[in-house]
Amino acid sequence: MIKSEKIKMNYYKSILFAGTFAIVFFLGIIYTNNIFHSALNIKKKELVLVEIKKGMGLSDISLLLSKKRIIKYRYLFNMQIILRGGSSHLKVGIYELSPSMTQNKIYKKISKGTIVTRTITIPEGFTVKMIAERLEKNGIARKKDIVRLSGEKEFILSLGLKVHSLEGYLFPDTYVLKVKMHPELVLKKMLKNL
Repeated sequence: MIKSEKIKMNYYKSILFAGTFAIVFFLGIIYTNNIFHSALNIKKKELVLVEIKKGMGLSDISLLLSKKRIIKYRYLFNMQIILRGGSSHLKVGIYELSPSMTQNKIYKKISKGTIVTRTITIPEGFTVKMIAERLEKNGIARKKDIVRLSGEKEFILSLGLKVHSLEGYLFPDTYVLKVKMHPELVLKKMLKNL
């Protein structure tokens, strides 16, 4: 009789342990899911530029987001990304992210590759220096690089132009350019209007 009571007691303990484990497990899932669908700071709407570079792994990306104060729990962010198929979905690029975004929204933005662009209008009469200032102000390219390249003979010849400078060849227009774009690509895109 005592042996059967011990078996029953062990059975109840096992059920109690399994039930407790299941409850803790599901509460953990609910907690991490809640974190993934909540923002670090809803009131902080400012956008921060974040550059995901080629060769960065998931831990590098989450560390960067944590240092820029966009996410709080980098290990939970890593876990959520792994559960969604891993970091192979994350795209290289420059993104505008905010602490007011949920981790889910951050993941979607980085996995879709929604990189930052700026619409730049160059009015008539702008010189190369004025254009370069506007580009630098909008984070497209550094002024000194644009000015240097617009007078560099080898670069100009590579474009098929036989002039000494690009002054007068960068026409007034509205351009959609990527942030931190290579200066040569910026000038080539602007010269497509020729």
